[in-house]
Amino acid sequence: MRQHTIIFFLLIFVTFAVSGCGTSANLSGLVPGQGTVFYEGAPLAGATVTFHPVQQSEIERAASAITDSNGQFKLMTLQPNDGVLPGEYTVTVLKMKTPEIDAETQRKIMYGELPPQPQLPPEHLVNVKYTDVKTSGINFTVGPKGDKNIEVRLVK
Repeated sequence: MRQHTIIFFLLIFVTFAVSGCGTSANLSGLVPGQGTVFYEGAPLAGATVTFHPVQQSEIERAASAITDSNGQFKLMTLQPNDGVLPGEYTVTVLKMKTPEIDAETQRKIMYGELPPQPQLPPEHLVNVKYTDVKTSGINFTVGPKGDKNIEVRLVK
């Protein structure tokens, strides 16, 4: 009896280990989602673009990407460039600049020649309304075959 119990639990363990406990690196139904982000008509490099599903469910998932030097992006849901699920999305865009302290000031702080500087908050480089699902005002529908020409246009 004890041996059967051990085998039973071993089989359950192996089943969960193989199946990944319900999560998978392969989400079926993903389609290509790529495009360009423009800010005031110019490509926006280094921005985080996120597609938030309008319908929240266990099946729907957000997809995101970071724009390259030409403002172009390829959406990912679970793995780089794997795509996005078809559906309706609200799009958010975030680009921030973290204030930097020059090397000489850092050295002086480190050696006690200057007191520690207060941490300055990051600066939004695009209108803050685009960072929130409730205020972005950007909606996009990804079709069943995906979209390789998404244009996200932002203004000040």
